[in-house]
Amino acid sequence: VEIASASVPFVEKTPLELAQTTHNHVLSISLLFAILGGLLLCVEMPAHARRFLIIEGFAAVVTTFGSLWLVRYVSPLFSWLLLASGIGMAATFFASVALALRETWSRVETRG
Repeated sequence: VEIASASVPFVEKTPLELAQTTHNHVLSISLLFAILGGLLLCVEMPAHARRFLIIEGFAAVVTTFGSLWLVRYVSPLFSWLLLASGIGMAATFFASVALALRETWSRVETRG
């Protein structure tokens, strides 16, 4: 199958290759969100916001990689879910990192 707008031919992955890629990415990205969740536990912020960021990180990982399978084996219309969950995962990641860094830097400034 060739994608019209790309100059490189698109090669479909076998189910085993897709499972291996999914497995590797889900484990590594979940580990990143687990570390960020631990850091968020130390950030001074409302508990409901902290809870949302921690849960949303893991939910976005499951939704993003689940939607890859849905696009491949159910319908290309699930690409909208893939797009939305990918944006949600990136936004959650950057918000969590920004909050952790802000907390770290603000504590350093108050000590000085």
